[in-house]
Amino acid sequence: MNRVFYRDLIEHDHVYTDSGDDEIGLMMRSSFKSGLCPICVCETSIYQHIPEDQVPPPEPYGHYVIMQPVMLVCGSCGWWQSKAICLTKSHPSLPKFKGANSEWAYSYHPVIEQVDITSNKVAIADIRQHLLKNWEDRKLISAGKAELLVESLLKEHLKCDVFSSTANVNKPDGGIDLFVAHDNGEVKAAVQVKRRITKDVEPVTEVRNFVGALAIENIQKGIFVTTAERYSSVARDIPEKLNSRLELELISGNELFDILKCFTKPDDLIIPPYVKADMMWKDNCGNSLKLEEILNV
Repeated sequence: MNRVFYRDLIEHDHVYTDSGDDEIGLMMRSSFKSGLCPICVCETSIYQHIPEDQVPPPEPYGHYVIMQPVMLVCGSCGWWQSKAICLTKSHPSLPKFKGANSEWAYSYHPVIEQVDITSNKVAIADIRQHLLKNWEDRKLISAGKAELLVESLLKEHLKCDVFSSTANVNKPDGGIDLFVAHDNGEVKAAVQVKRRITKDVEPVTEVRNFVGALAIENIQKGIFVTTAERYSSVARDIPEKLNSRLELELISGNELFDILKCFTKPDDLIIPPYVKADMMWKDNCGNSLKLEEILNV
Protein backbone atom coordinates (compact mmCIF):
# COMPACT_ATOMS: atom_id res chain seq x y z
CA MET A 1 0.00 0.00 0.00
CA ASN A 2 1.53 3.31 -1.10
CA ARG A 3 1.35 6.54 0.86
CA VAL A 4 2.52 9.91 -0.43
CA PHE A 5 4.99 11.78 1.78
CA TYR A 6 5.97 15.41 1.22
CA ARG A 7 9.73 15.81 1.60
CA ASP A 8 10.56 19.39 0.54
CA LEU A 9 9.28 22.53 -1.17
CA ILE A 10 10.57 23.72 -4.54
CA GLU A 11 10.26 27.35 -5.59
CA HIS A 12 10.09 28.56 -9.21
CA ASP A 13 10.88 32.22 -9.79
CA HIS A 14 9.30 34.31 -12.58
CA VAL A 15 8.30 31.27 -14.65
CA TYR A 16 5.59 33.31 -16.37
CA THR A 17 8.28 35.14 -18.35
CA ASP A 18 8.75 32.06 -20.59
CA SER A 19 12.48 32.57 -20.36
CA GLY A 20 12.97 28.84 -20.82
CA ASP A 21 15.55 28.52 -18.03
CA ASP A 22 13.19 26.63 -15.72
CA GLU A 23 11.84 23.61 -17.58
CA ILE A 24 10.04 22.13 -14.57
CA GLY A 25 8.46 25.47 -13.77
CA LEU A 26 7.24 25.84 -17.35
CA MET A 27 5.83 22.31 -17.20
CA MET A 28 3.94 23.27 -14.06
CA ARG A 29 2.60 26.37 -15.72
CA SER A 30 1.36 24.36 -18.70
CA SER A 31 -0.39 21.88 -16.39
CA PHE A 32 -2.42 24.74 -14.90
CA LYS A 33 -3.65 25.47 -18.40
CA SER A 34 -4.30 21.85 -19.42
CA GLY A 35 -5.70 20.69 -16.06
CA LEU A 36 -3.53 17.56 -16.24
CA CYS A 37 -1.06 16.41 -13.61
CA PRO A 38 2.54 16.70 -14.92
CA ILE A 39 3.48 13.55 -12.98
CA CYS A 40 0.79 10.98 -13.86
CA VAL A 41 -1.18 12.91 -16.54
CA CYS A 42 -4.45 12.46 -14.64
CA GLU A 43 -7.17 15.08 -14.26
CA THR A 44 -6.55 17.56 -11.47
CA SER A 45 -8.73 19.81 -9.32
CA ILE A 46 -8.32 23.55 -8.92
CA TYR A 47 -8.83 25.25 -5.56
CA GLN A 48 -8.81 28.97 -4.92
CA HIS A 49 -8.46 30.90 -1.72
CA ILE A 50 -10.82 33.85 -1.93
CA PRO A 51 -9.22 36.72 0.03
CA GLU A 52 -11.38 38.58 2.46
CA ASP A 53 -12.25 42.11 1.38
CA GLN A 54 -9.34 44.33 2.18
CA VAL A 55 -9.73 47.87 3.44
CA PRO A 56 -8.89 50.16 0.52
CA PRO A 57 -5.88 52.38 1.11
CA PRO A 58 -6.59 56.09 1.57
CA GLU A 59 -6.37 58.32 -1.46
CA PRO A 60 -4.25 59.20 -3.38
CA TYR A 61 -3.18 55.54 -3.30
CA GLY A 62 -6.21 54.59 -5.30
CA HIS A 63 -5.05 51.33 -6.87
CA TYR A 64 -3.92 48.42 -4.73
CA VAL A 65 -3.07 44.76 -5.23
CA ILE A 66 -4.25 41.67 -3.37
CA MET A 67 -2.92 38.18 -3.89
CA GLN A 68 -5.18 35.21 -4.60
CA PRO A 69 -3.45 31.82 -4.07
CA VAL A 70 -4.49 28.98 -6.37
CA MET A 71 -3.68 25.29 -5.90
CA LEU A 72 -3.82 22.48 -8.43
CA VAL A 73 -4.15 19.06 -6.76
CA CYS A 74 -3.99 15.59 -8.32
CA GLY A 75 -6.28 13.14 -6.54
CA SER A 76 -4.49 10.21 -8.16
CA CYS A 77 -0.80 10.54 -7.23
CA GLY A 78 -1.00 13.28 -4.59
CA TRP A 79 1.02 15.87 -6.49
CA TRP A 80 0.12 19.51 -5.93
CA GLN A 81 1.42 22.83 -7.12
CA SER A 82 0.52 26.42 -6.39
CA LYS A 83 0.69 29.89 -7.80
CA ALA A 84 -0.83 33.23 -6.90
CA ILE A 85 -2.75 35.69 -9.02
CA CYS A 86 -2.28 39.41 -8.42
CA LEU A 87 -5.66 41.13 -8.48
CA THR A 88 -5.50 44.89 -8.96
CA LYS A 89 -8.35 46.83 -7.37
CA SER A 90 -9.28 50.48 -7.25
CA HIS A 91 -10.45 52.75 -4.49
CA PRO A 92 -14.30 52.90 -4.57
CA SER A 93 -14.17 56.57 -5.44
CA LEU A 94 -12.04 55.98 -8.53
CA PRO A 95 -12.78 54.36 -11.90
CA LYS A 96 -12.02 50.66 -12.05
CA PHE A 97 -8.44 49.84 -12.91
CA LYS A 98 -8.24 48.57 -16.48
CA GLY A 99 -4.90 46.79 -16.19
CA ALA A 100 -4.83 43.03 -16.63
CA ASN A 101 -4.44 40.68 -13.66
CA SER A 102 -1.25 38.63 -13.75
CA GLU A 103 0.31 35.53 -12.26
CA TRP A 104 2.58 36.13 -9.36
CA ALA A 105 6.34 35.83 -9.78
CA TYR A 106 6.71 32.65 -7.72
CA SER A 107 5.11 29.22 -7.94
CA TYR A 108 5.73 26.18 -5.76
CA HIS A 109 5.42 22.41 -5.64
CA PRO A 110 6.54 19.74 -3.17
CA VAL A 111 9.00 16.92 -3.62
CA ILE A 112 6.83 13.87 -3.05
CA GLU A 113 7.75 10.24 -2.49
CA GLN A 114 5.46 7.25 -2.60
CA VAL A 115 6.29 4.88 0.24
CA ASP A 116 5.07 1.29 0.42
CA ILE A 117 4.38 0.74 4.12
CA THR A 118 4.17 -3.04 3.57
CA SER A 119 7.83 -3.12 2.51
CA ASN A 120 10.57 -4.21 4.90
CA LYS A 121 12.63 -1.27 3.61
CA VAL A 122 10.24 1.42 4.81
CA ALA A 123 11.59 3.68 7.56
CA ILE A 124 10.03 3.41 11.02
CA ALA A 125 9.53 7.19 11.06
CA ASP A 126 7.36 6.90 7.93
CA ILE A 127 5.38 4.01 9.44
CA ARG A 128 4.72 6.06 12.56
CA GLN A 129 3.52 9.03 10.52
CA HIS A 130 1.27 6.83 8.40
CA LEU A 131 -0.24 4.92 11.34
CA LEU A 132 -0.86 8.18 13.18
CA LYS A 133 -3.60 8.88 10.62
CA ASN A 134 -4.35 5.33 9.46
CA TRP A 135 -4.09 3.12 12.55
CA GLU A 136 -6.15 0.38 10.91
CA ASP A 137 -3.24 -0.17 8.48
CA ARG A 138 -1.13 -1.66 11.30
CA LYS A 139 -2.31 -5.01 9.95
CA LEU A 140 -0.44 -4.32 6.70
CA ILE A 141 3.05 -3.85 8.10
CA SER A 142 5.34 -6.87 8.43
CA ALA A 143 5.88 -8.66 11.74
CA GLY A 144 9.48 -7.46 11.75
CA LYS A 145 8.43 -3.85 11.25
CA ALA A 146 5.80 -4.21 13.99
CA GLU A 147 8.57 -5.28 16.34
CA LEU A 148 10.74 -2.31 15.35
CA LEU A 149 7.74 0.01 15.75
CA VAL A 150 7.15 -1.21 19.31
CA GLU A 151 10.88 -0.93 20.04
CA SER A 152 10.94 2.71 18.95
CA LEU A 153 7.81 3.59 20.92
CA LEU A 154 8.86 1.84 24.13
CA LYS A 155 12.20 3.64 24.10
CA GLU A 156 10.33 6.92 24.41
CA HIS A 157 7.48 5.64 26.57
CA LEU A 158 9.73 3.96 29.16
CA LYS A 159 12.73 6.29 28.74
CA CYS A 160 14.97 3.23 28.62
CA ASP A 161 17.08 1.48 26.04
CA VAL A 162 15.15 -1.21 24.17
CA PHE A 163 16.88 -3.70 21.89
CA SER A 164 16.14 -6.92 20.00
CA SER A 165 16.62 -10.20 21.84
CA THR A 166 18.23 -11.67 18.70
CA ALA A 167 20.42 -8.70 17.79
CA ASN A 168 23.49 -10.00 15.98
CA VAL A 169 22.54 -13.55 16.99
CA ASN A 170 21.28 -16.07 14.45
CA LYS A 171 18.90 -17.97 16.73
CA PRO A 172 15.18 -18.07 17.60
CA ASP A 173 13.96 -15.49 20.10
CA GLY A 174 12.72 -18.12 22.58
CA GLY A 175 9.40 -16.32 23.06
CA ILE A 176 11.04 -12.96 23.82
CA ASP A 177 11.37 -10.29 21.13
CA LEU A 178 12.86 -7.31 22.97
CA PHE A 179 14.71 -6.45 26.14
CA VAL A 180 14.33 -3.26 28.15
CA ALA A 181 17.56 -2.22 29.89
CA HIS A 182 18.69 0.26 32.54
CA ASP A 183 21.40 2.79 31.77
CA ASN A 184 23.98 0.34 33.11
CA GLY A 185 22.85 -2.31 30.65
CA GLU A 186 21.03 -4.46 33.21
CA VAL A 187 17.89 -6.06 31.77
CA LYS A 188 14.81 -4.49 33.31
CA ALA A 189 12.09 -6.33 31.41
CA ALA A 190 11.39 -8.60 28.46
CA VAL A 191 8.92 -7.82 25.68
CA GLN A 192 6.84 -9.99 23.37
CA VAL A 193 5.24 -8.39 20.27
CA LYS A 194 2.34 -9.90 18.37
CA ARG A 195 1.26 -8.37 15.06
CA ARG A 196 -2.31 -9.53 14.38
CA ILE A 197 -3.81 -9.50 10.89
CA THR A 198 -7.23 -11.06 11.46
CA LYS A 199 -7.63 -11.18 15.24
CA ASP A 200 -9.24 -8.25 17.06
CA VAL A 201 -8.92 -10.01 20.43
CA GLU A 202 -5.64 -11.37 21.78
CA PRO A 203 -6.30 -14.85 23.26
CA VAL A 204 -4.74 -16.16 26.45
CA THR A 205 -2.51 -18.82 24.84
CA GLU A 206 0.37 -16.59 23.73
CA VAL A 207 0.27 -14.65 26.98
CA ARG A 208 0.71 -17.89 28.95
CA ASN A 209 3.57 -18.93 26.68
CA PHE A 210 5.25 -15.60 27.32
CA VAL A 211 4.95 -16.06 31.08
CA GLY A 212 6.67 -19.44 30.64
CA ALA A 213 9.50 -17.79 28.68
CA LEU A 214 9.97 -15.24 31.48
CA ALA A 215 10.23 -18.03 34.05
CA ILE A 216 12.78 -19.95 31.97
CA GLU A 217 14.95 -16.83 31.50
CA ASN A 218 14.48 -15.83 35.16
CA ILE A 219 13.21 -12.36 34.21
CA GLN A 220 10.95 -10.72 36.78
CA LYS A 221 9.02 -8.35 34.52
CA GLY A 222 7.38 -8.82 31.15
CA ILE A 223 5.54 -6.56 28.71
CA PHE A 224 3.23 -8.24 26.21
CA VAL A 225 2.26 -5.99 23.27
CA THR A 226 -0.38 -6.93 20.71
CA THR A 227 -1.74 -4.99 17.75
CA ALA A 228 -5.15 -6.60 18.38
CA GLU A 229 -7.65 -4.11 19.76
CA ARG A 230 -7.98 -5.78 23.16
CA TYR A 231 -7.23 -8.87 25.24
CA SER A 232 -9.65 -11.64 26.09
CA SER A 233 -11.04 -11.52 29.63
CA VAL A 234 -9.01 -14.62 30.55
CA ALA A 235 -5.80 -13.02 29.30
CA ARG A 236 -6.52 -9.81 31.24
CA ASP A 237 -6.77 -11.82 34.48
CA ILE A 238 -3.27 -13.29 34.23
CA PRO A 239 -1.25 -10.34 35.65
CA GLU A 240 -3.34 -10.38 38.84
CA LYS A 241 -3.05 -14.18 39.21
CA LEU A 242 0.74 -13.99 39.09
CA ASN A 243 0.74 -12.10 42.42
CA SER A 244 4.32 -11.24 43.39
CA ARG A 245 6.03 -14.00 41.41
CA LEU A 246 6.58 -11.65 38.47
CA GLU A 247 5.16 -8.48 37.02
CA LEU A 248 3.29 -8.60 33.71
CA GLU A 249 2.02 -5.60 31.74
CA LEU A 250 -0.40 -6.04 28.86
CA ILE A 251 -0.49 -3.38 26.12
CA SER A 252 -3.35 -3.71 23.63
CA GLY A 253 -3.50 -2.23 20.15
CA ASN A 254 -5.67 0.62 21.39
CA GLU A 255 -3.19 1.42 24.16
CA LEU A 256 -0.29 1.19 21.71
CA PHE A 257 -2.06 3.77 19.53
CA ASP A 258 -2.30 6.08 22.54
CA ILE A 259 1.47 5.76 23.02
CA LEU A 260 1.99 6.45 19.30
CA LYS A 261 -0.11 9.62 19.50
CA CYS A 262 1.73 10.76 22.61
CA PHE A 263 5.23 10.41 21.14
CA THR A 264 4.74 11.04 17.42
CA LYS A 265 4.43 14.63 16.28
CA PRO A 266 2.49 15.03 13.02
CA ASP A 267 4.57 16.21 10.09
CA ASP A 268 4.25 19.91 9.44
CA LEU A 269 2.40 20.82 6.29
CA ILE A 270 4.83 21.77 3.53
CA ILE A 271 3.15 24.80 2.01
CA PRO A 272 4.17 27.96 0.13
CA PRO A 273 5.03 31.04 2.22
CA TYR A 274 1.92 32.88 1.03
CA VAL A 275 -0.36 30.03 2.17
CA LYS A 276 -1.52 29.63 5.77
CA ALA A 277 -2.68 26.34 7.28
CA ASP A 278 -6.00 27.83 8.43
CA MET A 279 -6.97 29.21 4.99
CA MET A 280 -10.27 28.07 3.53
CA TRP A 281 -10.43 27.14 -0.16
CA LYS A 282 -13.18 26.93 -2.76
CA ASP A 283 -13.48 24.17 -5.33
CA ASN A 284 -15.10 24.58 -8.75
CA CYS A 285 -18.52 23.89 -7.24
CA GLY A 286 -18.11 26.56 -4.57
CA ASN A 287 -17.62 24.12 -1.70
CA SER A 288 -15.42 25.34 1.17
CA LEU A 289 -12.55 23.07 2.20
CA LYS A 290 -9.64 23.16 4.63
CA LEU A 291 -6.10 22.89 3.32
CA GLU A 292 -5.51 19.46 4.84
CA GLU A 293 -8.68 18.21 3.16
CA ILE A 294 -7.61 19.19 -0.34
CA LEU A 295 -4.08 17.85 0.22
CA ASN A 296 -5.45 14.68 1.86
CA VAL A 297 -3.02 14.86 4.80
